[in-house]
Amino acid sequence: MVGCSMAIRKNREDLQLALQEERRRVRELESLLVQVTQELEERQRVLDRATEQWLSVKNFNESVLQSLTTGLISVDPRGNIAYMNRGAERILQYSTEEVLGKPLGMVMASKERKDLLSVKRDGKESPPAREIRITRKDGVEIPVGFTVSSHLNEEGREIGKIIHFRDLTEIKEMQEELLRMDRLVSLGEIAMGIAHEIRNPLAGIRIMAQALEEEISHNPTWREYVGRIISEIDRLNELLKSFFSFAKPQQPNLALCHLPRLVDDVLLLLGKDLQSRRIRVEHTHDPDLPEVKVDEGQIKQVLLNLFMNAMQAMEEEGSLRIHSEKVVVGGRRELVLSVADTGKGIAPEHQSRIFDPFFTTKAKGLGLGLSITYRIVQRHRGRIRVQSEPGRGTTFFVHLPCERH
Repeated sequence: MVGCSMAIRKNREDLQLALQEERRRVRELESLLVQVTQELEERQRVLDRATEQWLSVKNFNESVLQSLTTGLISVDPRGNIAYMNRGAERILQYSTEEVLGKPLGMVMASKERKDLLSVKRDGKESPPAREIRITRKDGVEIPVGFTVSSHLNEEGREIGKIIHFRDLTEIKEMQEELLRMDRLVSLGEIAMGIAHEIRNPLAGIRIMAQALEEEISHNPTWREYVGRIISEIDRLNELLKSFFSFAKPQQPNLALCHLPRLVDDVLLLLGKDLQSRRIRVEHTHDPDLPEVKVDEGQIKQVLLNLFMNAMQAMEEEGSLRIHSEKVVVGGRRELVLSVADTGKGIAPEHQSRIFDPFFTTKAKGLGLGLSITYRIVQRHRGRIRVQSEPGRGTTFFVHLPCERH
């Protein structure tokens, strides 16, 4: 009985020791668990901070890319679009959703794509001076300057290409503008010199011709000859007036006015001529058209020149459409006046020269009307452009800045 009791006591002590050992292990495990949990929490905090920093950098990079006014497109190895920024959307007139995953040829002419994606053999950026013509969504071709580089992963392996480009349309127009201005300055100086040299002698010749006309009034044949001389002198005087108007234009005297009223005034002057030529006139404008600050006399001269140009292009019968609307171009509010005719149109090789002084394809005319028109519009801080297709007609667009109210 005593032995049994001792055995029980021994077992109880062993169990207590075992229990104490288990409790110690549990405490160690709990301590280890707390330590591991703390380490995990710290690692999670580090990971969260790294993720936050990564997202911050990613968002910053995205903001930078999206704020670029130039275009940026990345393509995968197959040439499919993987990314396009807002600058590219604006230039190409496609949304990212429309082109994502689609071939690059969707946003540019396929004949140009091979040249656009070519890079140097060493994978470095291509020269920035390269230019190409691409086709926008609306079918209009525009010149762009671009660079193309390889898109590399962390291992240095190419995973696509990055195309960075800018629309060169405005730059090309500015270059043409500068060349035109150089020609205008040179020809203006020549015109002034010619006009001053001819004007006074011409007046004397006309006086003598009129006197001679009176002396030979009895001879119809000679009288006719002298009459022609006087008529040609008058024509030369008109030429001189055009010279002076072109070479030394007056600064505009600006005042707010409603452009459609000026259009109506000029159409009223041409009413009989339009009617005799059987030309139909359609004059429309936006109902909420703002006033523009212009020199009424000079803008009437612009309208008269454009309307007369349209009438001469149509000769007899046709349609003259005039429309005014308000637009926003590059953040600038403009009033755009379009003058469209159904005449014979302008040959493509002549369209870049029609605003040059003394350029004309007409049998009669000095070739100064559109040059004077161009300079008047320019002095109003505006611009004028033309669209024409031979055999289908011509449309002139006059852009004038709108006043803010």
